[in-house]
This record gives sequence, C-alpha cells and structure tokens, in this order.
Amino acid sequence: SPTGEVSFKKGAAVAPRYTRYAHQYLGGYAAGDSNVRSKAESEARCDELGSQCGGYTCNIDESSCTCRASSTPKSSPTGEVSFKKGAAVAPRYTRYAHQYLGGYAAGDSNVRSKAESEARCDELGSQCGGYTCNIDESSCTCRASSTPKSSPTGEVS
Repeated sequence: SPTGEVSFKKGAAVAPRYTRYAHQYLGGYAAGDSNVRSKAESEARCDELGSQCGGYTCNIDESSCTCRASSTPKSSPTGEVSFKKGAAVAPRYTRYAHQYLGGYAAGDSNVRSKAESEARCDELGSQCGGYTCNIDESSCTCRASSTPKSSPTGEVS
C-alpha cells in the first residue's frame, strides 16, 4: 500500500462484575424501574441501564431482585442480599497494517487522534467496529465495519 493506512478493530467489551454483599441493600430503584426479576435478569437489566444502575438487591434467598440506583451498600433489617456493580472493562483494539474498515460509524466522519477515536468508538458501542488512521497514525476516523479490508492507500486499522 503506497500510503500505509492502519486500522484498529474493536474486540468485545467485558461486562461489569458484581460483588455480593450479604445483609445489605442498595437504595432507590434504577431509572425508576421497580420490576422484580431473577438475579440473571436483574444483572442484565442493570448492565443495560449503564451508569443509572449501581447494582441490584434481592430477598434473603436471592429468588427475587430489583435493580437499584445506589452503589453504596447499607445494613438490611430483613437480611436482603445485594450485588454491587463494578466497572466494565473497555474493549481492546487489534492493529491491522495496510487495512481499512468501511463506512463511518454513526455517520461521524470527524478526524481525531488515536486516543480520541478509541474513546469515541467505545462511546458509540455496537455502531462502531473500530477506527482507521493514516500511515503515521496521527489522524483517524471511527468506522462502522469491523471487517478489515486491503487498503489501496495503505491505511491501518
């Protein structure tokens, strides 16, 4: 490739981990959602709500739970059990020399640094497959596709 484009393909993000707190509750319903769910359903819903959900609180036998706004465990007089959400691990990016990723992610054609492109791609979630940069990796754009293709101009993904 004459101009050596470089692309960085986004990998899978790692979901947040939850820490169990016996005899504790988390305050307030997350996003006003008071629906009772199983542990697995509550965890999935809490992940879906993002920063609006601090974890979930269950009854003593952990059979019915609700998503909670707070992430600060407090003493439960009824023996509730809570699961506090930890931080999600951002996706990692794999470098592909002389490759490009097709299409602009979410129609965003703004040129950014590598760090800014990675942060924007993370922000766009599933709409962004990675980012493609010029040969010296000084200017990059977020891309919709996650399939690296041979670059006629030497881009890197």
